[in-house]
Amino acid sequence: MSSDYLNHDGQPANQAFNARKVRARQQAELSGILKGVACDGLLTPSEAKYIYEWINVHLSIDDGVTYTGLIEELQATNESTGGKFDDDRALNRILSLINNLVNGGKNIPSAYDLTMDVTARIDPSSVVFKERLFCFTGKLRFGPRTKAHAETIKRGGLTTADISPKICYLVCGDLGSRDWSQSSFGEKIREALTLQTKGVNLLIISEETWVKALSLCV
Repeated sequence: MSSDYLNHDGQPANQAFNARKVRARQQAELSGILKGVACDGLLTPSEAKYIYEWINVHLSIDDGVTYTGLIEELQATNESTGGKFDDDRALNRILSLINNLVNGGKNIPSAYDLTMDVTARIDPSSVVFKERLFCFTGKLRFGPRTKAHAETIKRGGLTTADISPKICYLVCGDLGSRDWSQSSFGEKIREALTLQTKGVNLLIISEETWVKALSLCV
């Protein structure tokens, strides 16, 4: 690393960049923990307590969108049970949140489907192309990004490479990272989720939904 990017202590001068790297490492570790917990379809009080205590030690893991729901449920359960985590209904809610994060919402995990599920479940016929701004992330089964842009523009849509409040649709490639929170693929999704929490009317859709919408708009 060039010395231009280091401070007087020899550390990266860009603290935001350094914080993102730390958070990414922590999220990768937590993702592994959650996958291990979810693999048998059960969540015990001791497992829930361990996850809660682990997150409390790694507080910078919370980016405001990815694990917020899980963290809030763990905190509420810790308070309501006095730290025992012995409430079966709460454990089921926590397990459901974990499955949404690492198993695509499925109760029975698969080695081929350990991915966070953030795409909206919408009818492809509701996707509007004309004068709507599309952004793509991840690798597309459909083909090169340039081809996806061309087909979108052909139907009256607009395309961009950057996430902004002007985006109408973020299309997630089916061949994108299975662990998006630890990848460049995930940065666009995280930015889009953050915009959604601020009230921006932006939809995150799967490549499959987009492809079906293409066939309906010829």
